[in-house]
Amino acid sequence: MMIIRQMKKGDLSRIKPRFDVAPPCDRSSDWSWTMEEDGVVLAIFGVAKVWGRVGHVWGMVSDDIRRKYGLSMVKYLRSLQKARMAVGDLDRLQAYVYGPNSDENSRFAVLCGLEYECTMKKAGPDGTDLHCFKIMR
Repeated sequence: MMIIRQMKKGDLSRIKPRFDVAPPCDRSSDWSWTMEEDGVVLAIFGVAKVWGRVGHVWGMVSDDIRRKYGLSMVKYLRSLQKARMAVGDLDRLQAYVYGPNSDENSRFAVLCGLEYECTMKKAGPDGTDLHCFKIMR
């Protein structure tokens, strides 16, 4: 049975991610969650305040999640983003997509309710293009 719970510090070392959309921010905030099944971490995701009224949506997703719980995860991420915006201290959520799976990850970002904003050429940490997605209040 799949559960969603508050992320614990050790969860980061227990996931084998297919992709990692991770900003240079605190991944252990109150807005960080883990999806797991039978003790296996399927995904870790959250929203971290970056500066001012801007938050960053980040995630680490395993191959296993897509086959069984892809739709559940998309629904939960959409509700998490809405709930985080409702707190009132953020006007913008953003996410960056890059790397070899960027087309697939970009489609996933859109499914999660993010809107494509721009592409920054060769700005990714691995030298690939960085695609920026956003949600505005």
